[in-house]
Amino acid sequence: MFIYYDGSGLILHTATGDPKAMPPGNYIEVPDDTLVDLARDKVVDGAHVQIPPDPAEVLAQERAGMWCSPLQGKLALGEVRWAQVEAMLASPTTPFPMRIAISSAVQWDRKSQMMDELGWIMGLTATQIDDLFRAARQIVV
Repeated sequence: MFIYYDGSGLILHTATGDPKAMPPGNYIEVPDDTLVDLARDKVVDGAHVQIPPDPAEVLAQERAGMWCSPLQGKLALGEVRWAQVEAMLASPTTPFPMRIAISSAVQWDRKSQMMDELGWIMGLTATQIDDLFRAARQIVV
């Protein structure tokens, strides 16, 4: 496989075939099973360099797919934390949308602002909320 790149090392495209039949330009040959991320990888000093993804981008992608059923969420929270949530839901000072979202949702989504707000009320960090969603998804009921 061939990786075509511009003068700054930006990968333009990949191609297979006979190098003699390739149009002129900057290219390097790499094994056919090489994974090339056109949006991220570069060619540096004539070598293909895989640039690791930004950890914040990876976390954002993971969070976009984080969800659980309310039952999984309650079990992951545990009895003590769920009692905190129930007390909050019973309070007349808790906004109506929060009460309905927590008590009536078919699915809890990590990307929902309500989950961040609920976590903040419970004194949880974003990482702890993520960990609870990961744990909840492991619960099979």
